[in-house]
Amino acid sequence: MTDSNDATVTTATQAAAQAVELTQVKTLLLRLEEQSAAQTALAKKRLFWSRFTALFLAVAVALMAGRVIPAVENTLSRADVTLDHIAIIAQQLEAADIPGVLDNLNQTLNEGRESLNEASESIQEISAIDFAALNAAILDLQKLVKNPLGSIFSRG
Repeated sequence: MTDSNDATVTTATQAAAQAVELTQVKTLLLRLEEQSAAQTALAKKRLFWSRFTALFLAVAVALMAGRVIPAVENTLSRADVTLDHIAIIAQQLEAADIPGVLDNLNQTLNEGRESLNEASESIQEISAIDFAALNAAILDLQKLVKNPLGSIFSRG
């Protein structure tokens, strides 16, 4: 009987150990289930905020595009106009006889230089005039014109 009692005790001990293990497993499974539920709830919150952020960014990008695209179109149209003006100026420059214009400009400058030289020479000649002698001669001429007969007899 001892063997049978020992076997019964061993079986009972094993059953008790299995019951404890089963309880521990159930406790672990409950904890895992709770953690899984908490992680699922957290994942749902993250998903919600991710979607909210994506929607916010999409709206922000749409608003920015609504403001930027017209400005870019306006800038591009002004750039097209500017390029057209540049093309017109380039055509005019190609059509212009720049060497001829420069030759005419050089000729005009040379003529101006010659005129200035002539004017300078004239000024030098004028400054060389003895105005005192000229004034005396004018006075003498004036006296002679006023009294032509008297001056003829007095001088002669």
